[in-house]
Amino acid sequence: MTEQIDNRIAALESELADLKRKKIAILQSQVAAIQASLSGAPSAVPAAVPFRRPPGRPRKVIAPATGPAAVPAMPKPSSGGWVADLGKSKPSSGGWVADMQAANAKGAGAKPAAVKPAKQSGLKKRGRKPGKRIPDEQVIAAAAKLVAATGKEGISARKVAQATGIHYPRLTSLMDIHFKKTGERKWSRYHLKK
Repeated sequence: MTEQIDNRIAALESELADLKRKKIAILQSQVAAIQASLSGAPSAVPAAVPFRRPPGRPRKVIAPATGPAAVPAMPKPSSGGWVADLGKSKPSSGGWVADMQAANAKGAGAKPAAVKPAKQSGLKKRGRKPGKRIPDEQVIAAAAKLVAATGKEGISARKVAQATGIHYPRLTSLMDIHFKKTGERKWSRYHLKK
């Protein structure tokens, strides 16, 4: 099964390369025809260039149009632009493939040069930003002020955390040590120690 898939992939890749070559040839001939019509010199463009389609699709023949009405008047590019780059291969953009090829060219034992990654992109870190570290004494003092204000009733650690803005787990660990606790779970209340 995997051999069939590999063979099919190889066939499709070769067909794709063939199509790319034919497309470049067609574009080059069309550019030559346009340049020849602009300069007034006759061009050596074939009458029709066949374009091979994948199986199952009808074949199409692309023929360049002839005559002065068929070719629109376009200004001749001074620098060549993209027209000059059609037949040229682009330089390597680098990356790990280029490093591997360079290492193979130098020798089998050579390692590719370490590439320092650019600035990390992607999603921001989730969650809240860490705030300033508040000393335990200040946390206990703020909690004691709220506990004293409630009197006999007491107050839950959740309400103290909401009122002071201190992280709940830190607050509960400190309140368990420094205050008297009554009740369990969500019915727990904190009172001042006598």
